[in-house]
Amino acid sequence: MMQVAPPAGPDFNFLIDQIVPLIGILGIAGAVTVSIKWIMQSPVGAALAERIRYGRVRSGQQRGGGADDARLAALEDHLEALQAQVGELVERQDFTERVLAEKRGTPQLGRGQ
Repeated sequence: MMQVAPPAGPDFNFLIDQIVPLIGILGIAGAVTVSIKWIMQSPVGAALAERIRYGRVRSGQQRGGGADDARLAALEDHLEALQAQVGELVERQDFTERVLAEKRGTPQLGRGQ
């Protein structure tokens, strides 16, 4: 029997079978890279960057230093002033209702009615 020499040149089927998966992997990697870049340039990416930069803030903890404490104290003072004003307005409204009820001769309303 006579032996036949192997064919000369590369086997194109073998090359295609090896290259196609590589092209697919590169395409997927490119799509993932573009998606991550798009997300990181959005407001979501900015929030993630801030979270990474400042770390996790647990409930009851503050991120900043004295500036946040001063702002919080000012807001609390303002809230207390607003609550006092609302209390005064409720008292004035009750008084006005009682005076108007007396003038009309209708039965007086109790406090808060």
